[in-house]
Amino acid sequence: MKGKVMNDDVDDAENTDGDAPATHGANVLFGTAMQLIDKMSMSQARETRLTRGLVISVALDIILSIALIFVAIGQVHQNNAFHVAQTKQNAALSAALIKSCRAGNVNKANDIKLWDDILKTDHPKTAAQEEQFLTIQGLVSVRDQPIDCVARYG
Repeated sequence: MKGKVMNDDVDDAENTDGDAPATHGANVLFGTAMQLIDKMSMSQARETRLTRGLVISVALDIILSIALIFVAIGQVHQNNAFHVAQTKQNAALSAALIKSCRAGNVNKANDIKLWDDILKTDHPKTAAQEEQFLTIQGLVSVRDQPIDCVARYG
């Protein structure tokens, strides 16, 4: 084996165009080192670009987060204002419905009085007329029943 290694060394010495084997190895090592340095410089430039991109990304993230906080605060304020306005509108609507219902109750009471007066003057003569009289009286009492307005609309 030693002879083989020596033959390789002799072959290397012969293939270097007059350079000594140590000089050839140094040239190869130097070339490899220069390639690594070039790659490192490209890697550093890439790293610089990535660092700048990361800084810009973090800055945009912070700015967008702050903007989102302001939007959320504005939305909460708007929702509160809407809720207050809706509550006022509901109270006004409820009051208007109760007022209208009470007016309807007054109308119903007047209808009952009117029908009672009409039905008192009309005296049935036959059984069919008596049945019709009772039917009308039943319809009036059912249709014109007062409503508990506060329970319904309050």
